[in-house]
Amino acid sequence: MSEIVYVPPGQIITDDHAHQTVQYFWDRTHPKPLTPLPKIQNIAKRALIAGYTPEEVVRALNQCRAFTIPAVEYQLRSSSIPNYGRNAERVLRMME
Repeated sequence: MSEIVYVPPGQIITDDHAHQTVQYFWDRTHPKPLTPLPKIQNIAKRALIAGYTPEEVVRALNQCRAFTIPAVEYQLRSSSIPNYGRNAERVLRMME
């Protein structure tokens, strides 16, 4: 089993950091996603570069229904902003 590796702020994110983060997720998920591991790794690397922690990235991957940048970003942002989903739904209802 793999472990999550902490990346200190300001350190350059490498493919190895992203691989270790995604491998931690991959080892614990069942059933395995149909999206190829390298594609998920690229999304995780972008999230790590954006400043999210490996734990936040793994949590977002676990909550996603699709492994796309918008889907993962939505999960990352919604976990860091209280009531993000409810506020968005309220705005959509007001626009109708």
